[in-house]
Amino acid sequence: MPCELCKTNNEKYRVVLEDEFSFSLVNIEPMNDGHLMVLPKRHVERLSDLTPEESMSIMRMLYKLSGVLERVFPEPNMIALNMGKNTSQDHIHFHILPTEIKGGFRGIYTTVLNRPFRTEAKKEKLTEIANNIKKHL
Repeated sequence: MPCELCKTNNEKYRVVLEDEFSFSLVNIEPMNDGHLMVLPKRHVERLSDLTPEESMSIMRMLYKLSGVLERVFPEPNMIALNMGKNTSQDHIHFHILPTEIKGGFRGIYTTVLNRPFRTEAKKEKLTEIANNIKKHL
């Protein structure tokens, strides 16, 4: 059974742009005017499961829509990837929305989690993080 986001022909969705691999729609619970979602047509739950064609299609769509939103709305755009436990939908999707939030993702993260806006890590900590990631590449 397809997920809610797979049902693009559902009456409540307003598709803005689509191609062979992906589509964009107006978020049905918009946080502000211009709040769009971009997602693959195929049901995919993880970024690593996207095909190269789907990835390129999504990036082209984000690029195009970002330019349009910059012309239509006065606020700069923010783009966020939603997948896994960070989302209410299993279908991977990107949010793109004009927003007046200061500090971008750092501003959101620090406000929601009550963390300092900037804390520079020591060189040793940065090396530890990099090495941990590199050993899994």
